[in-house]
Amino acid sequence: MQESNYDKFKRDALVRFLTYDQDALIRRLGLEADEEYIYITFCQKQYRLHRGQPLMEIKHPCSWLEADSNAVLTICDLLCHTPDPIRLSGNYTSLESLNRVKGGTTSTQLGDGFFGKGVKLFDGACEDLAAACRSLGGVPMGKGDVAFRIPLFGNIALQLSFYESDDEFPAQLTVFLDSDICNYLFFETLWYMVGMVLETITEKMLEKDI
Repeated sequence: MQESNYDKFKRDALVRFLTYDQDALIRRLGLEADEEYIYITFCQKQYRLHRGQPLMEIKHPCSWLEADSNAVLTICDLLCHTPDPIRLSGNYTSLESLNRVKGGTTSTQLGDGFFGKGVKLFDGACEDLAAACRSLGGVPMGKGDVAFRIPLFGNIALQLSFYESDDEFPAQLTVFLDSDICNYLFFETLWYMVGMVLETITEKMLEKDI
């Protein structure tokens, strides 16, 4: 079977991670580790990176399973992007604004193409969306029918603002990140990270006990 681009990016990220000074990463970010694995909690999910093989796994109730591309690319970039401690501005800006500054993904992709699935699920389900955000440690913040700031890792957080559709306007989802986030994650990685968070919120909304 031919390897997809996402699979290649995932493998390359894991191979690159193995070239870094793991003990320095553990000390810098205060991570738990043993002889075989480094452990990371991101958006309330537990992951482990193998210290000698290109492998990252996510913890499920009864086992560890291979992590998907969004998680691998986000976490490997976060660990390897910079040796500096994470110092953020505390000022949040929309992903659209970061896009304009960085000249990355087009505004068309920022709309229905990227957020469309989430917008459809969230519209008419504000109570479930708010419950899912709270289950991830989210704190009500900002403007919208549902607006939360959700902790991801250390002092890195994502702010979500959602407005339901009405007779005049379609549903709208906006994501905000710290204005200095690109000092710690490549701009392109932000898309993987946001996708990872939206997938987690969706999973929570589909659970019966959120």
